[in-house]
Amino acid sequence: MSEGSDSKNSQVIAPSLDTKKHAFSHPTYRLLRKTPTDSAPINIAPTSDNETTFELPMGQVFNLSESYINLQYNIPAEANYRHYLHNDTYAMISQIDIHDEQGVHLCELKHVNNYIKVGGKKEMSFQEFMTRDSSCEIIHPNHVNNSNSHAFRPTAWNSDDPDDFHRYTGLSYLESNYFKVGAIGAALSGTLRIPLSDFKNTIMAQDMNIFLPRKFMFVIKWAPGNKAVWSNTSATAKPNDVSNKEVAVEIALRNLEMYIAVETNPKVIKKLVDRVTNADIIAKKGPYQIYIPYVSAKKMNGDSVSQTINFNATSAQGQRIQKIIHSAFSRSESKNTAYDCNNYDGAKIKKYQTSINGNPRRDFEVRCERKWSDDYMLNKRYLRGSAIQTSNIYQYNWFHCDDFTELPAPGDAQLPVKNTTLRAGMEMDPKVDVYMGGVCTWEGTMTCSDDPNLQKLFHYIWVVGQKVLTLHGSDVMIN
Repeated sequence: MSEGSDSKNSQVIAPSLDTKKHAFSHPTYRLLRKTPTDSAPINIAPTSDNETTFELPMGQVFNLSESYINLQYNIPAEANYRHYLHNDTYAMISQIDIHDEQGVHLCELKHVNNYIKVGGKKEMSFQEFMTRDSSCEIIHPNHVNNSNSHAFRPTAWNSDDPDDFHRYTGLSYLESNYFKVGAIGAALSGTLRIPLSDFKNTIMAQDMNIFLPRKFMFVIKWAPGNKAVWSNTSATAKPNDVSNKEVAVEIALRNLEMYIAVETNPKVIKKLVDRVTNADIIAKKGPYQIYIPYVSAKKMNGDSVSQTINFNATSAQGQRIQKIIHSAFSRSESKNTAYDCNNYDGAKIKKYQTSINGNPRRDFEVRCERKWSDDYMLNKRYLRGSAIQTSNIYQYNWFHCDDFTELPAPGDAQLPVKNTTLRAGMEMDPKVDVYMGGVCTWEGTMTCSDDPNLQKLFHYIWVVGQKVLTLHGSDVMIN
C-alpha cells in the first residue's frame, strides 16, 4: 500500500449498477412582474442622471439570480446624424442599490457601466456568453465579418498596419459587439432584457433563495446619456472617427418591468420561512445566516508617467476580502472613448506592481508591453473559460485582479459545493488574522505612457468582500 493511502479501499459503482434512490428537493419558480414605484416616464439627459425604484416582494421567497429587468429604449433621431450605442456593457446604468428604509444595504454596486466592461466579462462563462439570446443585447457575441464596421472596436486607429487592424478590430464569433449603430437621420431603439445574474460578485448573481421579512427597495441609477451614446454624420465613418460628437437628445426609457423569480414549492418556502421566523427553530439552531458577496468601489485620477492608487479596506468591505479588480480608463468618458480601457502593448500602463500593507504581491514589476505580456500571464488563470478568450481581447478590456480565494475560474472544474457557501478570502478580523490587523491597504504603482494624453486616466478599483447576512425574525443585519 502506498504511503498516505487509506487502509480501506472505497468502492466506486458504475452508473448502470447504481439503483440507490434519492429524494430531490428543488425550487419551482414563477415570474412575478413588478413595475416601478413611480410610474413617471424616465428620460436620460446627455449630462444628467435619473433613477428608477422597484419594491422587492416582502414576506415571499425569491431568487434574484433567476430574475430580470425589461425595458424599451429610444434615442430620437437627429437630422443628418447616426447614433452609436455602447453595447458591451450596461452603459445606461451607473449604480444599483438594494436597501431598506433603515439603511441596511444588500448591494451598493457603483460604476456599474465600467464594472461590467471588465468584471462582467471576466466572470461570465464562455457557455453563458455564447448562448445569450439577442434580447439580452449587451455583451452579445459578434456575428459579423471583420470587414463590417460593426466588428470595429470604438477606439482610435488610423493606420493600414495589419497590427493596428488586429488591435482595433473585433474577433468575429468570439468577441462581444462593442456598439449598436443606427441609420442616418433615424432613431435608434430596442428592447433590452437584463439578467440580474450579469452583475457578478453581488447578491444578484448568487443562485439562492432569499426571504426578506422587511421591505427592501431595488434602485437603478441611470448614467448620463453622453456615457451611453455618441453620434456621427458620415454613413461610412468608423466608430472611432474624430468627427464623433456627443449625443444632443434625451434617451427615453419606457415599459420598465422587473420579473422576480418567486418560489412556489410549499415545502421549500416553509423550510426557509420557518428557519428565519420560527422562535423554536432559531433557539435550537441560532439565527439564519448566509454569505453574500459585496462590491465596494473607488475612482481616482492620474496624469503623470508615475501614478499611484490605493484602497483602504476594512471590515466595512466584508469579513473577508476576496478580490481586488483594477482597470484604467481614458479620462475622456464620453463618445466612443467612454469605456476605453484599451492597454494593448502597454498603451496606457507600461508596467505596474501591487502591494498589500506595503508588501509587494510579487518580486517583479508586471510588464504590459506585448513582448513581455506579464499582465496576461498573471490574469489568464482568472479568464479560463470566460467571455475573454484571448490576450488580444484581454488587452482591449484590460484589468488586473488580485484574487485571495483561489476559487475556480468560469471554465475550471467547479467545486462540489457552491463558491458562495465557502468561507474564502483574506480575513479582516484582527483576532483571526493578526498579520492583517483588520486593515487591508491595497496599493498599485504604475509606469504609464510617455504620451501626456494617454497619461490622463481614471482608475477604477472594485473590492469584492464577503459579508454575512443575518435574518432573525423581522431583523435584517449585514456585516
